[in-house]
Amino acid sequence: MSLEPIQIQEILNGYIVDRKNIQSVGNMTVIPIISEVEFTNVADVNDVTLKKDHHYNRLEFSNASGNIGIVMQGWTIMTEQAAQDRTLPYAHLIKAANSKLIPANCIQSRQGGLHNVAAFEQENFMILPPSLRSIAFKKSTIREAETGALWESLHTWVNGIDCKADGLKHFYSKFESKLNEFVAQFEPVDNQLGAIVLINNEVISIDIVPKYDTWKKMWKTIIRDSYGSEALRIIENEGANIDTPSIQTSKIKSFADLKTNYKKMKSDFYDDLQGKFGKIAQTNIGQQLLEKVDELTNIKFECTDFIGQGIMHGNSHFIYVSLVRSNMIGKKTEKMKSLRNDPYSNSTFFFRGVDVD
Repeated sequence: MSLEPIQIQEILNGYIVDRKNIQSVGNMTVIPIISEVEFTNVADVNDVTLKKDHHYNRLEFSNASGNIGIVMQGWTIMTEQAAQDRTLPYAHLIKAANSKLIPANCIQSRQGGLHNVAAFEQENFMILPPSLRSIAFKKSTIREAETGALWESLHTWVNGIDCKADGLKHFYSKFESKLNEFVAQFEPVDNQLGAIVLINNEVISIDIVPKYDTWKKMWKTIIRDSYGSEALRIIENEGANIDTPSIQTSKIKSFADLKTNYKKMKSDFYDDLQGKFGKIAQTNIGQQLLEKVDELTNIKFECTDFIGQGIMHGNSHFIYVSLVRSNMIGKKTEKMKSLRNDPYSNSTFFFRGVDVD
């Protein structure tokens, strides 16, 4: 069922940006989304687990908790087992103390076999990079997914690696040290529930989860495996021109001058980000009802530039968002300014936060 279009900023009502803790490294910037109130009436992230590997385009998940569970969009199993690694193109709701078969796509074409779930450490699931999340989403529905929907895209996803033939795990193996170094330069902040992520000066993803603990537990996979991998892929394919903010040293005559100019540099950087997101925030995006379980509603979002899902509690507050740029493959790079990091509200979301000291 189609619903009325909604502005992206309305999806984020009740959340704010933590201005003080915006973090930027290389060609990627992470803008923390925070809230003073988390939504606790859902299952913990580790209570929703893979129960059985049934078929190449189906995985069974179990919710062991007494609350409704959320299976994340882009949830990915990648192991060293002689089994076919897979990903979930859509987020799903699972009733309390229930299980559910969920459609899946394959992320390697030459490996057959089903996973021994007992040998899989459930906390080691991954989240797919945004460009692949977008493709999987567009080529699937919440009820159906083709095994090979991603194969041709994986073939040309990154220069020098055929991720169709060798499997996506080959990319992570080749860039393991770079990804580990990358994630080490970012950190979660207090009361964080999500992030707006820019790569090469462009907003590519908006993600929100219900609980503080969920964000912390997903931190490595969301920053390293998803965003970080996308940033490295773009560098490998197209390069990344980085325009690092700087202070004109000729104007520095005292410590007070240094402090004033540093504050201005950070403020200008922040204002630049605010301007970029401000245009996106007012974008109208279509909504389609996917499923409803008690007070939670799973909604599909789609417009020209963005695609994804949101899970709404009640009639207006989104407790989960996975929104990614719709067309990321083959885009030209732009210069990116980089700066290293030195009860819920119904308030309107806008780009605000803590002032720079």
